[in-house]
Amino acid sequence: MININCDMGEGVSVEADIMPYISACNIACGGHTGDRNSMLKTANSAIKNKVLIGAHPSYPDTVNFGRKHMSLNPEHLFDSLSEQIVALQLVLSELGQPLVHIKPHGALYNDAATDSETAQIVVDVVKSIDPNLSLFGLANSPMADIAEQAGLVFKHEAFIDRHYRDDGNLLERSHAAAMIDDVELIVERVKHMQMGKVSSWQGSILEISADTYCLHSDHPQALMIAQSLYRHFIEN
Repeated sequence: MININCDMGEGVSVEADIMPYISACNIACGGHTGDRNSMLKTANSAIKNKVLIGAHPSYPDTVNFGRKHMSLNPEHLFDSLSEQIVALQLVLSELGQPLVHIKPHGALYNDAATDSETAQIVVDVVKSIDPNLSLFGLANSPMADIAEQAGLVFKHEAFIDRHYRDDGNLLERSHAAAMIDDVELIVERVKHMQMGKVSSWQGSILEISADTYCLHSDHPQALMIAQSLYRHFIEN
């Protein structure tokens, strides 16, 4: 099986149904959405299905669901991210469950993939909380070098349900073609990704090497995609 991760605790109705088909979940912890109750509910579902648990911190922006860039001073961003991750850690400690990884959300994720200052803040937060936590980020992005130089384990992530631009970054969510709707195409896409290739939205062939593959729980076909991928890799 391959490692499929999914963003969770975001109020999507099929989250619990997806859990049996994934390897890791990234739980929203208050920045873009999420509170103690949603974290507790999602963590319990993950534990039941033996799914690894990570934190999914964001710019502190519930109005825009963390999907818009914010110009925060470094100290403010550091403190906000730390508070979000610790909030999830406290919930997990009650359940006797470890936090395994960190994956930034939305605009923060995209900014950390391209802006070294933002990436450094994310890396510093993770290292200050627990240097044994792994960090999920865009495959082959400069953030990987910053994380590895700091001694963190960086997990290169590929997106199975999102289109890439020719520069290797994700097509903006605001773009009509940002999400891929065809389930069969997504399964084929994962096969190609495993061979180190992915097609951009413009049609270019990009090289990619991934440790984990992201499926978005808010994709309209998320459950069907998860089930289709599970069947494919079990059968093969």
